Amino acid sequence: MFMQLFATAAAATAAAAAATTTAITTTTTAATTTATTATAATPATAATTATPATSVTAATAASAATAATAVAATAAIAAVAAATAAAATPAAATAANATAAATASTAATTIITTTTSTATVGSAATATTLLLLLLLLLILLLLQLLLPLPPVPLPLPLPPVSLPLSLLLLLLLLLLLLLLLLLLLLLLLLLLLQLLQLLLLLLLLLLLILLLLLLLLLLLLLLLLLLLLLLLLLLLLLLLLLLLLLLLLMILMLLLMLLLLLLLMLLLLLLLQLLLLLLQLLILLLLLLLLLLLLLLLLMLLLLLLLLLLLLLLLLLLLLLLLLLLLLLKLLLLLLLLLLLLLLLLILLLLLLLLLLLLLLLLLLLLLLLLLLLLLLLLLLLLLLLLLLLLLLLLLLLLLLLLLLLVLLLLLLVLLLLLLLLPLLLLLLLLLLLLLLLLLLILLLLLLLLLLLLLLLLQLLLLLQLLLLLLLLLLLLLLLLLLLLLLLLLLRLLLRLLLLLLLLLLLLLLLLLLLLLLLLLLRLLLRLLLLLLLLLLLLLLLLILLLLLLLLIIIIIIILLLLLLLQLLPLLLLLLLLLLLLLILQLQQLLLLLLLLLLILLLLKLLLPLPPVPLPLPLPPVTLPLPLPLLLLLLLLLLLLLLLLLLLLLLLLLLLLLLLLLLLLLLLLLLLLLLLLLLLLLLLLLLLLLLLLLLLQLLLLLLLLLLLLILLLLLPLLLLLLLLLLLLLLLFLLLLLLLLLLLLLLQLLLLLLLLLLLLLLLLLLLLLLLLLQLLLLLKQLLILLLLLLLLLLLLLLLLLLLLLLLLLLLLLLLLLLLLLMILMLLLMLLLLLLLMLLLLLLLQLLLLLLQLLILLLLLLLLLLLLLLLLMLLLLLLLLLLLLLLLLLLLLLLLLLLLLLLLKLLLLLLLLLLLLLLLLLLLLLLLLLLLLLLLLLLIIIILLLLLLQLLPLLLLLLLLLLLLLLLKLILLLQQLLLLLLLVVLVMLLHCYCYYNYS
Repeated sequence: MFMQLFATAAAATAAAAAATTTAITTTTTAATTTATTATAATPATAATTATPATSVTAATAASAATAATAVAATAAIAAVAAATAAAATPAAATAANATAAATASTAATTIITTTTSTATVGSAATATTLLLLLLLLLILLLLQLLLPLPPVPLPLPLPPVSLPLSLLLLLLLLLLLLLLLLLLLLLLLLLLLQLLQLLLLLLLLLLLILLLLLLLLLLLLLLLLLLLLLLLLLLLLLLLLLLLLLLLLMILMLLLMLLLLLLLMLLLLLLLQLLLLLLQLLILLLLLLLLLLLLLLLLMLLLLLLLLLLLLLLLLLLLLLLLLLLLLLKLLLLLLLLLLLLLLLLILLLLLLLLLLLLLLLLLLLLLLLLLLLLLLLLLLLLLLLLLLLLLLLLLLLLLLLLLLLVLLLLLLVLLLLLLLLPLLLLLLLLLLLLLLLLLLILLLLLLLLLLLLLLLLQLLLLLQLLLLLLLLLLLLLLLLLLLLLLLLLLRLLLRLLLLLLLLLLLLLLLLLLLLLLLLLLRLLLRLLLLLLLLLLLLLLLLILLLLLLLLIIIIIIILLLLLLLQLLPLLLLLLLLLLLLLILQLQQLLLLLLLLLLILLLLKLLLPLPPVPLPLPLPPVTLPLPLPLLLLLLLLLLLLLLLLLLLLLLLLLLLLLLLLLLLLLLLLLLLLLLLLLLLLLLLLLLLLLLLLLLLQLLLLLLLLLLLLILLLLLPLLLLLLLLLLLLLLLFLLLLLLLLLLLLLLQLLLLLLLLLLLLLLLLLLLLLLLLLQLLLLLKQLLILLLLLLLLLLLLLLLLLLLLLLLLLLLLLLLLLLLLLMILMLLLMLLLLLLLMLLLLLLLQLLLLLLQLLILLLLLLLLLLLLLLLLMLLLLLLLLLLLLLLLLLLLLLLLLLLLLLLLKLLLLLLLLLLLLLLLLLLLLLLLLLLLLLLLLLLIIIILLLLLLQLLPLLLLLLLLLLLLLLLKLILLLQQLLLLLLLVVLVMLLHCYCYYNYS
């Protein structure tokens, strides 16, 4: 029955062993894979996987599995013991065998299920299950060894050493225990070596992290240096820009001062020109007065001369009338004297004209006057030639008369000679006729002389009229020249006034532009002040935001601390749970021990009242034939194993101490390095904050300097504005004066127009005089007609005489011849008179033509004057166009200046915007640095909290070590329990064996 039970148990254990080997292989492969992955993984993942909570849970699961296996083994042993106890009675043997088989099968199934279930728990639980399975296998082997086998004869010459079975069992048990302890220590050494590897990897990772942190710090330092350099460069650029702005402002001030100087100089020049113009006007007025006086004097002198000439002419005419009858030769002299006087008068007139021409100094008018004088000279020469011709004709007439007289005398002599024979009556009649003829001839001559004198007087009057006309024309020309001069001066004045007005307008435009620019500058300054106020408001808002951030960060730190405390609460709770679990396990082990003791006591109680079995006394010792060297080797092995156990225990303790020291050193190093890094970062951030504050102060100082400079530059601009207002008032007064001058000039122009009207009236008068001359010519024609009538009368007389002669033909042939001769002479004289009259008419026609030419010349002069006026007007228009072009150019230049000033203003605005951007960037940097400082403070606070939590962490490590020690103690207790169970089983087996035997 026992053999059947053992066979079933062996089969169950074999199945369990197979299952456990498969589980061991799977778990070892899983452990190796997890170990390799754990070694290859990062420290963070290793740290996350090797948390205390997971290790505690794995330890609790392993302890629970070992407890279950121990309970199953105890149940199986109890079932076997009950079966053996029940097998003592032969009646209940079958039932006991059945129950033992059932319990053994259930125990085997529970062992298999527990081993399979514990194989999946993890590497920590599989180690304990392996040890328990090995112990069970050893127990089964011992049970097989305890079976009654025949002794094996050893082929050794040594005598067999007889040892008691208990000793040998104890030695074997000790060997097994030592082997188990060695295995446990080796496993612990492997674990410690893996922990050392992990710690070394952690150290390497920490060193790498520290190197990275140092590199990051170096990079931060370099970046900070670069930032400082950039800030210094920005400051230098700002200083340069400020200097450039100052230079530009100074240049603008200089330009404004130069413009003011130019304006003042222009005003002075304008005033001087006005004074010069006034002086010139005064001088011109004085000259005009002098010229008028001179003209009046000249006119008076001319009138006196003309009166004297008229008196002289009258006297000469009287003398001529008196002396014509007496002296014909004196007529020539008188005519010569008249010609000389006329020449003298003409020379005087020419001298006067030359003086006037020299006063006027105008070439064109001089040329015209010279032409007029030449024409007059030609007229005079023609008149002289005509007079000479008249004189020659008179001389010829006289010669003819003398010849006629001589002829008559000769005829008379001939008649006398012929008529000596005639009677005295005929002689008397002839004498009477001769006397009558002579009287008629004398009367005719007197009439001719009177007619000639009248013609001469008329011609002299015409000449005087022509001279008067010439004088009037000269006066008109002088007046026209003066008017032209006045017009030129007025035009010059007008041009200057226009130039002055244009300059004033330009100055006003410049002043308006300057005022506009000043208004723009003031507007820009106001905008800049508003921008500065906005910046100050932004700074205040940023400071308020910083304070709010600080408050938020303080609140966050408090919340983090509370969260840390809340995170520590589960750790504390876990520690409490671990302690409770340890207490529960210890209580379970104590309960198990108590249960075992109770079972042993129950077994003893059950076994004690049995009847004593008669044993043969003395009993033979149970011996096993073993060779002595084997026993010695076993003892040496036991000693070596004990030494190795001691050494391994020492090594384990040393390794644990080293691990603890390394962990502490690592933590301290980490904390110190983190503190150093944080302190360095704090120092750097503080330095950066100081630098940024200095830069902000510098920027504020620069802005203040800019504002002061702008204010200092605005003061002279205001002074300039006041000066410009004063200049505007002065210019307004000057404009009023110029308007007055323009009114005066308009009055002068009206006077000139009146003078032109007077000239036109004079021209009309000249035309009237020409008409009068035409009337005189008509009168002369009438006189000629009268003479013709006289000739006709004479012809009638001749006809009568012819009739008489016809009557007296017979008697007075000679007389008729004489009469015919006389009549022929008379006809000749009449023809001469007619010729003279025709010549006079021709001369008058020539004079009329000359007058017409003079009028035409005057008209040409007027046309030339009008052309000059038109040219002057065109010049004025051209000058006005030029001035307009200049104004346009000046306006364009002003627009260009305005554009340049606007560009400068835009550049100033850009600079201010850049300054604002720099300020905002600096403020953002300050905010970032403050945020970094706050983060560093938070990290430092967290590290300090970690430093404060170090004892808690050390306590956790100690608790973990205590847990490991408790595990070891529990394992040792389980081994002791198993040994006790084995001893009990062996005792029971021996007891049953001896009882059965």
